[in-house]
Amino acid sequence: MLRYSLALVMALGVASSASAGTWAQGLFDELSKDFGSVPRGPLLTHHFRVVNRTKQAVNVSSVRVSCGCVTATAAKTHLEPGEETTIYATMDSTRFVGAKSVTIFVQFDQPSFDEVRLFVQANGRNDFAVTPDTLSLGQIKRGTEATATTTVTFYGHNGARILEAKGESNYVEAVAVEERRTNFEGTYKLTAKLRSDTPVGK
Repeated sequence: MLRYSLALVMALGVASSASAGTWAQGLFDELSKDFGSVPRGPLLTHHFRVVNRTKQAVNVSSVRVSCGCVTATAAKTHLEPGEETTIYATMDSTRFVGAKSVTIFVQFDQPSFDEVRLFVQANGRNDFAVTPDTLSLGQIKRGTEATATTTVTFYGHNGARILEAKGESNYVEAVAVEERRTNFEGTYKLTAKLRSDTPVGK
């Protein structure tokens, strides 16, 4: 059985690659996540992958954030050489309007003290809504197709359009179809379809 869940993102998320820096920065594949423009309501989540690329044991001593609208935890804190974990970040879009940037401080006390700063940001907006706010495909048998739909509604003007919809994976095909438009509102049906040749896993 497979379980797939696709979270809707209204703009292309841009994640910068970790540049050369301290030994701790070298453990991360990326140091930032931009969720783009999002409606108020959904919880935005992202996994920052951490890999112990050193020849010594690495220990995460603490994870803290600069704003209560974000929570962050380490799935595993002690890593032997070659082991990996994730810093799981959740951003609550109900707690801000407009542009918001939050810093996550990840501290290490082994093999020596170091601190890495991760950044998550989003632009909270009140002029559109997504119902439901995720596209959950549930558990699926291998070799079968599955679809999930959500409704995207723009408020206050008639100029908003969805020009393209796509998933982070090529195994998910997304299509947006306009269903209704007035002078003050536009509604789209967004459908995500999972290809039958998708490999086993999440």
